[in-house]
Amino acid sequence: MSDITTRAAPAVPGGLHAVLGRRGVFWITLFVVAAVVSGFVWLLFQPSGQTGSPGILKVGQSAPNFTALTVSGQQVSLAQFKGHPVIINFWGTFCAPCRSETPLLQRTYQAHQGQGLVVLGVDQAEPTDAVAQYGKDYGLTYPLIPDVGQKINHQYGVTALPVSYFVDAQGIIRYVVNGVLDKNFLATGLHTIGINS
Repeated sequence: MSDITTRAAPAVPGGLHAVLGRRGVFWITLFVVAAVVSGFVWLLFQPSGQTGSPGILKVGQSAPNFTALTVSGQQVSLAQFKGHPVIINFWGTFCAPCRSETPLLQRTYQAHQGQGLVVLGVDQAEPTDAVAQYGKDYGLTYPLIPDVGQKINHQYGVTALPVSYFVDAQGIIRYVVNGVLDKNFLATGLHTIGINS
């Protein structure tokens, strides 16, 4: 039986402290922490309404079909609007940014309905009567769809609100707004689906 002797690896002379000194290490640590905090703050205050797919769906792919009942009990499906440009707006009565964009969506729908524009308002998991009351309060004339079981929200990868998908007449997603709509985002989205505002 042979004895095995283990030896510790020799210490690296100097190390970071020796190269930079105590103050140098302090300033590097402070810089790294400041960079991380700055990056977090920058992300936190990015304006809502940035374009980009909020979930599993990307620009250029087919919009998944869905069939649902509106607040008035009418059955609608995305497929029935093939040949029309469509905005699918995901919203909730509890969502303050959704409330701010609702009048703009209604005005846009009224202005471009003659060009075939369809707006579908898909509510996130609220009772039908609450959705219907919201429609009355805001004088909405486009279809409102209570997605009580969130089936459509899941299909479109929607978790946070609001989100708007712009779908062209062939059923292809052409633009996505992840956040509140404003006139500029709306004009860009409409242009991608063949409507000039």
